[in-house]
Formats: sequence, structure tokens, C-alpha cells
Amino acid sequence: MAFGTVAVGLAVPLPAADAAMAPAATVVRAATADVTRTVAARTSRAARKAIPFRVWRSSPYARKIVARESGGSCTVVNRRGPWRGRWQMTDSLWRAYGGLAYAKHPEKASCGQQDKVAYRIWLANGYSHWGG
Repeated sequence: MAFGTVAVGLAVPLPAADAAMAPAATVVRAATADVTRTVAARTSRAARKAIPFRVWRSSPYARKIVARESGGSCTVVNRRGPWRGRWQMTDSLWRAYGGLAYAKHPEKASCGQQDKVAYRIWLANGYSHWGG
């Protein structure tokens, strides 16, 4: 019996008729899927905890959020509100997730430190803080 691959890289049996038509690049496509956007990662804290920081940090969706929120700048401060830094966090959110270990305000911390705090937020709440 042939096997196919779903978005998260699980091998599932394909009916014999479909096996002959299964694309050769199925595994490659699965390997490039964003594991932070799977149903499990969106709905389960335990599933998010299984995703290492380095994988989350380089995920397509995390990079998209950084581009949208700050254009990639770690020192930006929003002129229209209380949002600061690479991930546009408020000072209260920064404090709540351990940011004071690095700096008083997000934009005063390094990009890597801001990423670590954002990862803690994501572990607890998924991407909901950033509208997704």
C-alpha cells in the first residue's frame, strides 16, 4: 500500500487508485509547512510546547508577524499607541511574560530577547495577541 503525507508530515495510507497519482514531492511540501499553524498548534498549549523556540522563531507565520508589526525593526515605538519593539508588545505584556529580565521596555532589549518573550506569549496563547 502506498502512503501519502498530510500537512504535519503524517504518513497515511492512500487508496490504490490514488497511490499511482501521488505527487513525488509530497514529503518536501510537508517539510516546508508551517508547524506553528497546524490545528493542534492553534488549539493546544501542549502541542505548542512541543515546538522548539528555534523552529517557532524561523516559522513563516512568525516572520510574517514581525514584518507586519515592526518591519523587522527591534527598536520601533508605535506613535499611535503603547506598542513597542519587534513584536509590538505593550509594557504590561512585556512585564507579564518576563521581559523585565532583559530591559524595562521591549524596544530596549535585543531582537533575540524580544523573540524569547514573544515565544512565551505564543506558548500561552498562540498567535491571538497578534490577531491570528
